Amino acid sequence: MEILNLSSGGGFSPKKSNKLRAVIGVGLIAASIGIGSTLAANININSGPVEFGQGVAQTVACSGEESIIVTPSSTFSNEGADIETVYTELDGGRYRESGWLQVPSTTGITVGMVVEDGDGPVYEDTVVIEVDGDTNVYISKIAAGVSSIPSGGFPVTFSESRGTPATLTPTYHGQNEVDGRGDFSIDTSGLTVGMLISGPGIQSETVITYVESGYIDTSKSNTYASGDLSFTNSVSGIQGSFKLSEITVSNIPDTCNDKVFTIKIYDNTNPEPLKIS
Repeated sequence: MEILNLSSGGGFSPKKSNKLRAVIGVGLIAASIGIGSTLAANININSGPVEFGQGVAQTVACSGEESIIVTPSSTFSNEGADIETVYTELDGGRYRESGWLQVPSTTGITVGMVVEDGDGPVYEDTVVIEVDGDTNVYISKIAAGVSSIPSGGFPVTFSESRGTPATLTPTYHGQNEVDGRGDFSIDTSGLTVGMLISGPGIQSETVITYVESGYIDTSKSNTYASGDLSFTNSVSGIQGSFKLSEITVSNIPDTCNDKVFTIKIYDNTNPEPLKIS
């Protein structure tokens, strides 16, 4: 099967807009894609900005004088946005394994968000347990002995917890022997780190910092004696976003049968195509 790439040869080169740009090659009539980044109100389909739900006509090598119609579509996601940034400084915290990260801005970062930095010193299943001012984030776990940070900092992502909200009654409660924070024996089905805990004797902004079967650690001490505890997911400070959900390629002439559409999406900060997931 022949593959046509419209970004080279006799085709057309992509233009970059202030929002997003795309290169449309040749293939299936409709291509449904989802990407992790938030999109603005329009994207660029080679010839200029195109509003979602509208189409733009393009001629390609196999279509002769006939135009193929390219139509982008978007959907609105109610999920909170991930916060992608870098941290440029780190330090040990008040509790065992905990630590501070310094970021350019804490906008959108909230207590309970899950912290991931790839191969950096932040441990897996680390969560935000405090946000202090405009630049400091206190997290539950970080490797000790990190003496230097690469130029430009470590990339880091803060995301909402993804557990199953529940109301549960512990079978045991206590305080961690090492640092005095609360722990509970409880049904952990559906619970994840980062979930917020509320109930009698529970301090505000208390979150789950560790989960194993039938047991959780929490970020704060408590005066709990009895009663139900409620568990809810952490919530990003940036809520709701439009995302590119589909690009439809239509009005394809017979001369383009058995050709493959190659779709590439670019943002305005990187010459390389975005990864589509």
